[in-house]
Amino acid sequence: MTEAGLVVNEFDPDNPPPLTKAERERLARLAGLRDEDIDYSDAPPADPDKWLTVEQAEALMKKSVKAAE
Repeated sequence: MTEAGLVVNEFDPDNPPPLTKAERERLARLAGLRDEDIDYSDAPPADPDKWLTVEQAEALMKKSVKAAE
């Protein structure tokens, strides 16, 4: 823990931690689902005006990187 009370975790996407047995079982169950068996009834409708274009997303990422420097 840092002095400010902020916990910092590092994750290496090229070397992720191994999955637990429960995680492997859950992924196996999910992989076996057909698209039509997935219940989306509680998902809010997608508003196309809320989606970013690639250009907008890239601009936001560049702004975020500059702010972090």
